[in-house]
Order: sequence, then structure tokens, then C-alpha cells
Amino acid sequence: MQVYNFWRSDEQRVPCCLKGRFFITAGRRPAGEAELNINAMSYTRLLYHIVFRTKHSKNTIPEAHAKELYAYIMKVIADKKSRLYRIGGTENHFHLLVDIHPAFAVSDVMQVLKEYSSKWLSGNPNFPQFEGWAVSFAAFTYNLNDKQKIINYIKNQKEHHKTVNFAEEYRQFLIDNGIDIDERYFLKD
Repeated sequence: MQVYNFWRSDEQRVPCCLKGRFFITAGRRPAGEAELNINAMSYTRLLYHIVFRTKHSKNTIPEAHAKELYAYIMKVIADKKSRLYRIGGTENHFHLLVDIHPAFAVSDVMQVLKEYSSKWLSGNPNFPQFEGWAVSFAAFTYNLNDKQKIINYIKNQKEHHKTVNFAEEYRQFLIDNGIDIDERYFLKD
């Protein structure tokens, strides 16, 4: 197996074999050897449809003030170098279509989003019934070709929930995405 030596600007040695395995070792880049820009070939589109709900699925987000919360969530998402394509929902749950920056795990983004928005909601007089977010959430990846379909689905939440309750919708999302449901934990806070 032939091994090639590359050097990064931080002067760490990065030997790389032909099979793509990388090892980082201490060392200085010798004069005249080219620098390897590891990020030069990183292209991502991490499109997630995320569903999360209020604690105990209580109707604690008044429709009249939901847009205030949407604006706040948009700012939190932007602060994570991510892009929110659509947000929508009802008084007890929300759907996001978001492109999450590759530096952040979806669980970390959701932890920050729930923590910051929970503090913001608790201090906002327009949301007096808000008690917190449920612990769990669901996140599903989609192809860019599905983007408009998901946007339309999120736009249609109010109409959709005239005939389907949140528990039925959530269960169907899990089933459609091949996720086994453990009834001991399903929608438990």
C-alpha cells in the first residue's frame, strides 16, 4: 500500500493511504511541500424535516402569536449557520424544514433551539400557558427534489389537523420512515 503525505496549514502531518484512511500525527510541513485544504471539497445539503411538540402535547402556543415564535426560531437556526426553509404547525407542535450546517448535529441544534426558545417563551407574556417542550423530537432527511412537497405539507398544517390529530400524524411519520415504535416511550414526556 502506497502512503502519501499531505500537510495542513496548522502544520500537522496527515498521511493518507489510497483507501481514504486519514491519520493525524505531530510534525512540521517541510518547505516546498503543498498544503492540503481539507475543506476544499466539502459540499453538503442536509435537508431535515423536524417535528417537535410542546410538553404533554398541550395547546400552549396561541395561533395569534405563533409568528413571533417562528421569527425567534428562525434567528436561532440562522445563528447555527443553518437555513430554515419553512416553519409551521399548530398550538401543540411544529414542523421545520431546515438545512443544517454540517458542523452541527441535528440533536445539538434541537437542544439549543428548545433551550433558548423555552426561556424566551417563558418570559414572553403572549405565551402564558407554555410549560416547556417535550423531550423527544423526530427528524427525517429528504432529497432536494422533495423540498417543495415538504414545504406544502408544512403550510397545510391547520387544514391537515382538522382530520388527523398529532399522535396519528407522528405515528405515521415514524412508520413511513421505517422507525420501530416502542409504545413504552411513544409521546411520553
